[in-house]
Amino acid sequence: MRSIRVDGVDVLPGMIADRSDELGRRGGVTGELIRDLGVLPSYYLKYYYAHDATVTEMNTSTPRATVVADVERELLELYADPAVDTKPPQLEARGGAFYSEAATALLASLVAGTGDNHVVNVRNNGLIAGLADDDVIETLCRVDASGATPLPQEPVAPELLGLIQHVSAYERLAAARR
Repeated sequence: MRSIRVDGVDVLPGMIADRSDELGRRGGVTGELIRDLGVLPSYYLKYYYAHDATVTEMNTSTPRATVVADVERELLELYADPAVDTKPPQLEARGGAFYSEAATALLASLVAGTGDNHVVNVRNNGLIAGLADDDVIETLCRVDASGATPLPQEPVAPELLGLIQHVSAYERLAAARR
């Protein structure tokens, strides 16, 4: 995240100044990295910015797929009981918190044509300079009955754009190998 606006004011710089170490721990990176970049990296960027520590953790813990499969098995057993009418606590361990709420709100905007803002994956189509038009980006969009229209973005700083380009190139190569 490059900005967080509350009533039109960007509060991200203050959050970084006051809570970068805490935010880093939650996201799997260092507070120093957050201060250096001046942004709040997505949690999956730990695979790039904290590669060695992340690989070590992955090699010494239960694989995520095993954890999810176990939780799914428990959930299916619970859902077999038609009397279950509350959210099982296992859903918290499953991950994807708030996904269903986000998906429902997105669908509501599409169907009702309300023009609400949502973060979705769309074709770049020139929005981020330095990426191909057909690269997929995750960005803030206005969503109505005609679909998702990306909102204008500030240019991406070179220290951030390089990693985005690297990941896009990897995705392009991976798709070509199919």
